[in-house]
Amino acid sequence: MGLHYLPEGKALIECIVKQMNNYRLSTNTNHPKVDRTLLLDNVAKLLNGPSNYEVKDGKIYIKSLNRYLKKISNKAQAVQLVAVSNQKILSTFNYFNDCAKFLDVTKSTVHNRLEKSTQFLYKGELACLKRVLP
Repeated sequence: MGLHYLPEGKALIECIVKQMNNYRLSTNTNHPKVDRTLLLDNVAKLLNGPSNYEVKDGKIYIKSLNRYLKKISNKAQAVQLVAVSNQKILSTFNYFNDCAKFLDVTKSTVHNRLEKSTQFLYKGELACLKRVLP
């Protein structure tokens, strides 16, 4: 439905998060209480309203942002572990999951290291991850 892209949706999410710890001792006195009845009414109004998505030419369009939703590829993406010093390929993986298991990190860590070109130590050597282009 894409309601989290709307200003009302974002405000509602913030309100839900704020009320989550209402009864913890550490936050009991610091934050004003959220009226849960009003909160639930606002959630119902938002969910019963129109969708923020629209299908155009087979693609999902986000009306409030005036742009298309980025499509996340389900295709396997090969990754190489490369030494920074000499650009030597240390290992190649056909899937993010294989790379994550090899490095003993999560799949999201592999993704983040790729997106941010993060350098890290691998067996005492500075390394980075690079996509293998098809």
